[in-house]
Amino acid sequence: MPNLFRKWFKYNLLKSQISLLLFLTITIFLIILIVSITSYNTSKSVLQEQLNDPQQQMLQISMNFIDEVINESNRIATEVALDDHVYEFLTSNEQNSYENITGIYKMLSSFINNSSIIKSIYVYDMNRGSFVTIPHGYSATKKTFVDSQWTDVADELKDKMMIVKKRDVPEGAKNSGSEITLFRKILIHGKFKGLVAINLKEEKLFAKINPPTLTSLDSTRFIMDEQKRNP
Repeated sequence: MPNLFRKWFKYNLLKSQISLLLFLTITIFLIILIVSITSYNTSKSVLQEQLNDPQQQMLQISMNFIDEVINESNRIATEVALDDHVYEFLTSNEQNSYENITGIYKMLSSFINNSSIIKSIYVYDMNRGSFVTIPHGYSATKKTFVDSQWTDVADELKDKMMIVKKRDVPEGAKNSGSEITLFRKILIHGKFKGLVAINLKEEKLFAKINPPTLTSLDSTRFIMDEQKRNP
């Protein structure tokens, strides 16, 4: 009888030890797993923040650069709108006089030549549908100026003085495809008489967002604060 009790005791003791060992093994495994997952997530979060910092800085620099370009282009558009030759072009009965058109050419050419980001500038007479542009020249009607589909932007301006938008350029125009264009109203005695359109060099406008190693990307990121763009 004592031998039977001893065997029973040893069996239960061994069984308890195995159960305890199994319990401890599972517990330690779960603790290690939880710690590992927590450490991984923490490390991943820290690494992601470190990776995002340069991108956020680059994005902020790019946004600041775009702001500067838009503000400078808007200043130039304002100067064009206030130019005496442009006033004469929009109000004179003989708007295509050689002297006046030449004056507008020189003024527009000066702005383009002194800017690394302006591609071309258009001045549009809303009443007569005529244009003076660099580099296209003078056009008496829309029929003789291929890139004239944008003139309906006047309806979008309404109470705004200026907007910036990406637009399609029709086939047959010198730069067909698309343009990033700043449009500004020309007001004479408080009346909406014309438009200044400044076409920007897209590759330079987004150069800081799309560095040389990313130029093969098809998409272009254009960030705009509508409230800041419409003084």
